[in-house]
Amino acid sequence: MIKLVCLVKAKPGQTAEEFKRRWLEDHSKFAASWKNIKSYRIHLPLADVHAKQGDGPLFDGVGELYWDSYEAMVEDFASERGQEGFADAAEFMDLALNIYCEEHVIK
Repeated sequence: MIKLVCLVKAKPGQTAEEFKRRWLEDHSKFAASWKNIKSYRIHLPLADVHAKQGDGPLFDGVGELYWDSYEAMVEDFASERGQEGFADAAEFMDLALNIYCEEHVIK
């Protein structure tokens, strides 16, 4: 199993709600349609919790994507739908920092 953790910053000028809607309602359809992807999860910061703690999140969201193998991931990325997804992400994401991981579930 390979896991991609993607730390994301929104393009300047977007509200948190605009970013959330764009990612959840529009962009997520690309990865969800890939042939080999096993799971796709989007995590968005809880603004009220950060406000209570007196800080702000470093990122506007985190994506988790799972495949059975590196080769399966590369095939999805190289597909036409994969390339469309990358182009779409560039329209509303200012930064996408990708970390390719081996997952260890403790509990």
